[in-house]
Amino acid sequence: MEKPVDEGGAAEAQQTAKTPQAEDAYLWLQVVLGMIFLVQLFLGVAGLIGGEFLKKSAFLYYGGTLSMTPQLGYIIKMMAAYFLSVAFLTGLALNDPEKHSGVIIGLMVLMVLRFLTVVFGAANAQQAFSIPLGRVWFHGITYLVLAVLLFVFRPKVKKG
Repeated sequence: MEKPVDEGGAAEAQQTAKTPQAEDAYLWLQVVLGMIFLVQLFLGVAGLIGGEFLKKSAFLYYGGTLSMTPQLGYIIKMMAAYFLSVAFLTGLALNDPEKHSGVIIGLMVLMVLRFLTVVFGAANAQQAFSIPLGRVWFHGITYLVLAVLLFVFRPKVKKG
């Protein structure tokens, strides 16, 4: 007599049973990914909408002011597409971190690069957008902390 095929995944559930520490790490990873997703989505939508909504959003998030020119407006629309793409990819990783672990690595790299832009461009951001220097550094440190948290809570590669 043949064994029935287990499509429901009882065997799979046994293989993927997680320790309490792994469950905590998974939860924290989802929190971090969720925060990144929401910020990227917010900034992307604000960039696409533009106008006063964009100016208020930039002030709310960055603490700076925008002097809109046609050139800056065009650049912001392009950046909005990148923000929304990152939000989409982050949403994939949020839904299934193990399957989309490459996205998590990409987000770690992005957060480190964002930190480095602050290290090498804080004064420029302060001058160009009237952002208080402390706020610029707060964002920079936040990017670095997010990169570290993604690294610490990333899905571990299963051996064998």
